[in-house]
Amino acid sequence: MNRLLTALAVLTLAACASPAPPPPAARDLLALDGRRALVTGASGGLGEALARRLAEAGAFVICHAATRPERARALAASLRAAGLEADAAQADLTAPGAAA
Repeated sequence: MNRLLTALAVLTLAACASPAPPPPAARDLLALDGRRALVTGASGGLGEALARRLAEAGAFVICHAATRPERARALAASLRAAGLEADAAQADLTAPGAAA
């Protein structure tokens, strides 16, 4: 029984020590060529990550920011520098008529 537990412990440690496989490419999971995506809150961490993945999947991404437009513009520029399609927009979408 001790030998079995030792063997299981060694296998568990070996499995934990191996690096995780890299995530699949966005285009392998989702093809968005020819589509547009408006990412509200793209000036924050989650919005930036979402905008990057959507752009990698082929979408033309509009990076929106209400209060930090410079970060949205920088993100759009970064995506374009990587050969992806993106632009930036600023608007307070909580204001009546702002999204019209």
